[in-house]
Amino acid sequence: MLYNMFFMNKKFIYILLSILAIMGSCKPSAHEMALAEIEQSKQFIAENQDSIALSILDSIHIKYRTDVAVRRMADTIRWDIEYRHAVKTLPTVDSLLSDLQARLPEITKQFRFIKNEEYQTIGAFEHRQLRTENNTSRCYLKPSIDEHGKFTLTSYYIGTKAQHTVVRATVDSLSVKTLVAPSSNISQFVDVDEYKEIIIYDNELLNNIHSFIADNRDNRIKISLLGDGQPYHYYLTQTERNILAQSYELSIALTDLNRLTDQQLKLSQKIELLKMRLNK
Repeated sequence: MLYNMFFMNKKFIYILLSILAIMGSCKPSAHEMALAEIEQSKQFIAENQDSIALSILDSIHIKYRTDVAVRRMADTIRWDIEYRHAVKTLPTVDSLLSDLQARLPEITKQFRFIKNEEYQTIGAFEHRQLRTENNTSRCYLKPSIDEHGKFTLTSYYIGTKAQHTVVRATVDSLSVKTLVAPSSNISQFVDVDEYKEIIIYDNELLNNIHSFIADNRDNRIKISLLGDGQPYHYYLTQTERNILAQSYELSIALTDLNRLTDQQLKLSQKIELLKMRLNK
C-alpha cells in the first residue's frame, strides 16, 4: 500500500511538472512581447492618439534594449509620426510668418533702425519721436528693441547726485519695478556742470515693467527712480506712454518673427531629414 501511495505521488508530481512545463512554454518571449507593443502603438496611431503611441515606442527602447530589430521598427514608426506632424505644421507656420512680415512695415514705420556695421553684429530700433539728442536736458525713459525683439529700457536722469538703481512705474495702487541694475549698467558723470545718471535695464532686468506701462498707456503713470540717494518722481506724458507701448508691440512682433523664422527652418530641415530616413 505504501508503495502504491509513493507511486501515485511520483505520478502526480510528474503530471504537475509536465503542466508547469507546458504553461512555461506558452509564455510569450520578450521579442513577441515587443512585437505586441509595436502593434499596440499602430492601433493608437489609427485612433489618432499619437502621443500615447509615442510613449509606447519610447518604452520599447527601454524595455527591449537588446532587440535591435524591434527598436528599428519603433524608430521607423516614430519618424513617420514626426514627419506627418511636421508636414501638417509647416503650412501654419508659413502662413503666420507671411502675415507678420506683411504687417511689419506698419509696425516699424515709427522707428528708425540703427546699426554700425563696423562694430555691431545686431542692430536696434529706436522710436523717431524720442531721440537722445533732443532730450539731453530732462529725465525720461528711452526704449530700444534689437533685431531679435529684446527690449532695453534706459533711464536718463539729471539733478542732484542720487545713485538710482531701480525704476518703478505706478498706476493708482498698482506698481511694478525693475530689478536692481548692476554697477556695470550705470553711468554717473558731470556734463557741463550738470550731474547725470544713465541706467540701462536690459531684458533680464525689466521685470515686466515695459508690459505694465504698455497695458496702462491710457492711464496716468508715475515713474519713480529709487536707490541709495533721494528718490525722484515724474509722470510720463501721453506721447511717452504711446512710444513705450509701440516699442513693446514691436518687441513682441520681432520676437515672434524670429521664433517663426527659426521654427520654419527647423521644420523644413526636419522634413527633408525624415524623408531620407523613410525613403519618401
